[in-house]
Amino acid sequence: MDGKKSSFAKYIIASIAALMVIGVTITTVIIKSNKKDQPVVQPSNDGSDVSSDVDKDKSSVDFSSDKDTSSHNVSSKQGKKDTSDKETEKQTTTKAAVSFPIDVNTADKEAFCAIDGVGEYLAGQIISYRSEVKVIHSVDQLIEVDGIGKKTLEHIRSYLYVSDDVKQVYTTTRKTTSSKKKTVSAKPAATKQTTVKTSSTKQTITEEMKVLKSVNINTASAQEIADSLLITTENAQKIVDMREKIHKYSTKEEILLTDAVTQDYFNQIKDYILV
Repeated sequence: MDGKKSSFAKYIIASIAALMVIGVTITTVIIKSNKKDQPVVQPSNDGSDVSSDVDKDKSSVDFSSDKDTSSHNVSSKQGKKDTSDKETEKQTTTKAAVSFPIDVNTADKEAFCAIDGVGEYLAGQIISYRSEVKVIHSVDQLIEVDGIGKKTLEHIRSYLYVSDDVKQVYTTTRKTTSSKKKTVSAKPAATKQTTVKTSSTKQTITEEMKVLKSVNINTASAQEIADSLLITTENAQKIVDMREKIHKYSTKEEILLTDAVTQDYFNQIKDYILV
């Protein structure tokens, strides 16, 4: 009886052991099968997951966009700066290309504009005046230009000059003209003419006095000049004609450019001449 129980017990234990082995085998097979069917996710090189990669890509796009906008702004500012630098360089080059002083009778508008304080308008006025009078014989003559006063003239004087050739021609013309002066018949000194008429009943005395008077040779008519300086109307007209030719007398000595008066007579009447 005891032998049968012992054999049955062994059978039970063997069965349980077999079942355990079978269970372990089945479990192993199932686990391996599950591992084979499961998709493999490859880790990124930097250890971040897919979500991190998406966020990183989005961040990269946003950063790139900001960078492009910033680059555009920088380029725009740089373009404006380059334009400003080019304009400044152009102005500097223009002024540097002009060598001062410049000849007032030959300089062009650009050269006049290069003078500090002289703009296009004033440069145009100088050229217009020069065209009108033909030749500017002295820088002082620019005082007659519209827009140039004493302060402006003194400021631009150092930038300008009149060539020696013009000065020489002007001086020679004055000397030549002076040597050809005709003697004026009228005398500057006061004269007194007395006419005496006699009759049996009375004596009549008529006196006529002629004296020098001051006269502005830039505004007076030929007759006024003749009456004031005691010269003929013909010679006075020559003074007016010269005034129109040179636009205006700058100095009283310029009437010597005409043959209206001689140098000696001029010395006697110069105190009565106004300009």
